[in-house]
Amino acid sequence: MSKSTFVTRASALCTANNDQLGDAAHKAFGNQRPTTQTWRPFMLDVALPIVETRLRGLDALPAPADDRAKLSAITHAGRAAITAAKHSPQLLTPASRAPFDHYDQLVAAFGIPACSVGG
Repeated sequence: MSKSTFVTRASALCTANNDQLGDAAHKAFGNQRPTTQTWRPFMLDVALPIVETRLRGLDALPAPADDRAKLSAITHAGRAAITAAKHSPQLLTPASRAPFDHYDQLVAAFGIPACSVGG
């Protein structure tokens, strides 16, 4: 698969995944701004499993041969962020991109900003 085709398919996958996240957030919070106390359980119980589905979807797409290492680094960074969030939920606040900063930087640099989690 070409990089252009990969980017198109990954962007579509992540846009659909973002819609799931948005629907779940709206269901959990309505039009209210979440507090840290409501955000953490939402992230741990609802959002992170959706992000894990995103990463599995990215892994399932045939990677362009020249970009396999970059894509592996992206999904590794995403999984590392999920692990960090589960082990240190205090990292999860509504105002912070942590622990997804590195993952978000990698997806943006690759050309799939729709796959960003933190912003």
